[in-house]
Amino acid sequence: MPRGYRLYVAAALGLVVGAALIWALVADLSSVDQSYVHAATDASDHYRDDANRQIHERCLRPPGLHEPQCVEQIQDAARENQRREQDLAAQKMTAWWTKVMGVAALIGMTLSAIGVWLILATFRENKRAADAAHDANRPWLEVQAHVFKLWTGSNGASADVKCDLINRGNSPATDVALVVEMMAFTAGQLADAAPIVSRVRDKLSEIDKRRPHMGSVIFPTCVETDTISTVMTAEEVMAALEHPRGSVRFLIAVGTTYIFGERARHTVKCYDVFFSEKIDYTAPNLLHLVKLKPENVTDTFKGYAT
Repeated sequence: MPRGYRLYVAAALGLVVGAALIWALVADLSSVDQSYVHAATDASDHYRDDANRQIHERCLRPPGLHEPQCVEQIQDAARENQRREQDLAAQKMTAWWTKVMGVAALIGMTLSAIGVWLILATFRENKRAADAAHDANRPWLEVQAHVFKLWTGSNGASADVKCDLINRGNSPATDVALVVEMMAFTAGQLADAAPIVSRVRDKLSEIDKRRPHMGSVIFPTCVETDTISTVMTAEEVMAALEHPRGSVRFLIAVGTTYIFGERARHTVKCYDVFFSEKIDYTAPNLLHLVKLKPENVTDTFKGYAT
């Protein structure tokens, strides 16, 4: 059973239970009210009958002195007793009404809270459905990069990267921009992709702050190809090496930012570039073109997509 459906069923059951409790309270109140009325009526009848008996015994038999005054005194006493009984019944009914109204108020507050919760749950479900529909119709840019030229030497390193941006979504991706970063490390080390991913993410965020940047538009199922270069200084390369004549590897991260609706979306992917040639970074050979094979570049280091 879907989560939203379960919430509505639970809320509906709560409302039914609350309505049943209110109906039970009203029925109980009616029963108590009738019992108090019957008790007061019985007591009034008792005082009336007792007054008639006293009048017959004390006022209508000889000597029957002051008969009108006698009858009036007995009737006044009976009416006072009847009034007290009616007042007592009214007080009891008022007290019971107060209790019932207190309980009804608590039930009403509970039902109101359930109603507010239902409204909020409906809003959340509607937002979740709208977000799901939005995500279903949004663009998704996939990055496929190919490092086809790499130079490295005493002047540092430079890479030319061919990037294919493929829209796998259902809407156009607008204001598309591309960023490429490069990082060196010793060939025998395990590379941590987090620093270069962070650098790419920071650059993408800077681009987002300068919107609109008049980038390109990629429609669904379409592919845009772009070639971009990235460089490292000799100092940056040497800082990553344990030996100036050792083997070097590079991480190359490719990131793209694009707009859908009012939000910027990012896709970042990392590539591990390894080659067996040893480069002497102390020799004045400027830049040396490295011959790369397909197996020299892998996308083992994944990025992220938003």
